[in-house]
This record gives sequence, C-alpha cells and structure tokens, in this order.
Amino acid sequence: MKTPFLCFILGLVGISLFLTDIQMARADDGDWQQWTDVTWSQQVSQGLDTSLRWEGRMGSNFSKFSYYEVEPMLTWRYSPRWNFALGYEYDKTLSPTEEVMHAPSLNVTLKIPLRAWEVKNTFRAEYDIAETSSQDSTFMYRHRTDVQTRWRWGSKELIPYLSEEWFLEARRADIVQNRLSIGMNIPIIPHWIAGIYFMRYDEQTASGWQWHPVLGVQVLAQF
Repeated sequence: MKTPFLCFILGLVGISLFLTDIQMARADDGDWQQWTDVTWSQQVSQGLDTSLRWEGRMGSNFSKFSYYEVEPMLTWRYSPRWNFALGYEYDKTLSPTEEVMHAPSLNVTLKIPLRAWEVKNTFRAEYDIAETSSQDSTFMYRHRTDVQTRWRWGSKELIPYLSEEWFLEARRADIVQNRLSIGMNIPIIPHWIAGIYFMRYDEQTASGWQWHPVLGVQVLAQF
C-alpha cells in the first residue's frame, strides 16, 4: 500500500468522525430500534451482479414496526478495487406518520487491501423524491467507510468490522444523519452470510439532534 493512498483513506475516516462527533455530543437520547436487513445477490455475467435488498425497522423501543425500504441494484465489478452501481430505493415510513420516498442512486465503491485489513469507501449520490407535496424532494450525498478483517475460530471464519456513514443534504448544505456501527459477519454455509451489529444512529429532527441505539441483524445470499 503506497503511503499517499493510506493517508487519503485515513484522512477520510478522520474527517468523518470529526464532523459527526461535534453533532453527536449534543444529541438527545432517542428510542431503541431493531433493524433487519436481507439481501439476495446474483451474478448475471462476468463482473455484473444484480441484487435485491429489504430492510425493516422496529422503533419505539422494539414495540412498533415503523419503516421499511426495498432496493434493487445493478453492480458492475470493474476491478478488484472499484465497483460501480445503479440503484433505486423505495422508502416507506409507517409511524408516526405515513410517508413514501423514491431514491434513485449512483454508487461508487473503492476497496483498499491493507495486508490483514480491508478498507472500503462507498460514495453514494441519490435524489430523494417525495411522493406527496407535504414532503420535500432533495439531493443527498452519503459517504460510508468500512474497515474489516478476518479471524479463524476453529473451522469458522469471523469477519469483524467497524463502519461509519454520514449523510449530507444539499438543500440545507448540512449533515443530517450519521451511523456509527461495530459488528460481526459469519459465513454460515456456502453462499450465505449472517451478521449482527450495534449502531449509534444520529439524526436531525425538528427539535435538534437525536440519537438511537440500534441492534441490527443482516442476512446476505450470494450466487
């Protein structure tokens, strides 16, 4: 790994944490949430994958199903380091009020291997289109950094990771959301990976910043 590339990646992580820590220090406590993410990925040709992801969320301290999103995506694995993807996300909020957003997106992922570690940066530009006039449509930039490694535990392989993602809304020219997660992925059988994680989820609300503890479960099938 050349030093300029390493400095670039570490710089992105540092800037992200610095910007979001300022907001997180002022955030009020929110409710506990549980998120479940299920993804099916299928290779359609050499270097080209299609996938379908569903995510559901339980809010109000795990007592109410409050939100879900569905996202089909087409990914071009251009090289071992670069992926490019086009996606469309359908978001539906059920509580406290019912709202629907449509979000076409362009995603670019850069993977940097560092011996026993892998650093992955995902740059995502999406346009959130409101279904009703009571909501505002807006351009959103999302930046996610993942750092992961692999451990052996007997015959099993464990993949611990740390990730941080912030959301910049163009209309307000401000960060409106941040997700800081620590988790573990475990290949269970060929083509299937299960994962668990804990997230600190910060968001801007009408009354200011609020943070939520999130317990997450992920299932990924790759063929």
